[in-house]
Amino acid sequence: MFGQLLMVSQTHDIDLAKVMTYPLNLFPWSLATSDRSLMKTNKAVLLHKLEEAEIALTSRHPEISDIHVIDGNALLQSLIGLPDTFGELALKVFTCLPSSSVAHFVTDRYDDLSIKDIERGRLLYFSHKDTCSLLSSEDGEITDSQLVQSLATSQEEADTKIILHCIHASMDLKCNIIIVRSPDTVVFLLLLAFADEIDKNLLFDTGTSNNRRQIIVTVLKEKFSPNIRSALFGLHSFTGCDTVSSFTGKGKIRPFTIMCKDQNSVNCFQRLGTKEQIDDTLFDVLQKFVCLLYGHPSSNKVNDVRLKIMKKRFTPGDDRPLTQCHGMDLSQLPPCEMSLKNHIKRANYQPMIWRCASQAHPKLPSPENNGWKLSERGRLEINWCDGDIFLNEIVDILSKNDAVQDSDDDQDSVASDDIEWLSESEEDITDSDTD
Repeated sequence: MFGQLLMVSQTHDIDLAKVMTYPLNLFPWSLATSDRSLMKTNKAVLLHKLEEAEIALTSRHPEISDIHVIDGNALLQSLIGLPDTFGELALKVFTCLPSSSVAHFVTDRYDDLSIKDIERGRLLYFSHKDTCSLLSSEDGEITDSQLVQSLATSQEEADTKIILHCIHASMDLKCNIIIVRSPDTVVFLLLLAFADEIDKNLLFDTGTSNNRRQIIVTVLKEKFSPNIRSALFGLHSFTGCDTVSSFTGKGKIRPFTIMCKDQNSVNCFQRLGTKEQIDDTLFDVLQKFVCLLYGHPSSNKVNDVRLKIMKKRFTPGDDRPLTQCHGMDLSQLPPCEMSLKNHIKRANYQPMIWRCASQAHPKLPSPENNGWKLSERGRLEINWCDGDIFLNEIVDILSKNDAVQDSDDDQDSVASDDIEWLSESEEDITDSDTD
């Protein structure tokens, strides 16, 4: 298909620069997979990169006075050999909890309209739906339950609920250390960003087996300025998270390095998620960032970068354009400006949720028209692009070519029917002669 587009643009003298301003597909290959799913990247590498600032680890053993905040969804997903009944499952979960006097078990809730549709003695604070219950037992036999109004929340994700629970736990005068157990990079970024609001020593317990470690967030946060810690939300979302696609082959480290060297980029990513609307200045800086990401620091427009990369592979004056585009992969081009705008909308919406993590009932705009749209079934789906995906001139030419091809196919079909009829007639004559 791509070769055909190049052939048409050459033979009909259509400006290639115009052609490259369109997505050329129903979805941008640089942001999506062949089944229109979000392009994914290894999010954990950003966590590892941030850890390099200083080895802020501890080998201390947890004490009974420590308060643990557990990512409940991650714990449930890690269970092997699930029991047959919910009662047995509950007992198994309890055996996985740390030996402390207080633990917060935090899980997602599942909203009908969610941007995650495309993906879902001892005290225990159990977060479920929009409520939180305190389970307590004096004798280890009888368990009492009571609602905790201060932890009731409309937040959907366990990631952000964890911050609420950490702030609540920091009010406990008997506790000096809060330990958050989660494998999620987003939880770590949230802890870095909100560490100043959590008035306790904060540890992030992550990894498995020999790679399990406790990162002292309280120490590590001092290695990054408040601006960088705030910008990490925007950077992580823009370069790929659970709800926003990544750029094919670009990962996390290179974008992080580029951002840290450019104050404009830091300021820009700080702004993502602070307002619903994307102004022209913010869009221009992010567009420039994508040009840097694709190795074109002198360019300010992604459409120009698309054209430059194309011209390295394809020479318009060549007599055999199909040989020039051999090996050309559209996923190696940055998204066109139209597709980038909707990507930025999604990358702006997700940090809005993260930045409200300390609020029990944040007021958020609808994700519809913020990079998502409602499907015919009333579910949210990615809105990859607004507008045409091809230049209209090319569509007209391809439509005419298809019409001519269909006409030729019809004639071939008639001729084939005539030959088949004639063959059958000859067989009848032969059979008649034989009789």
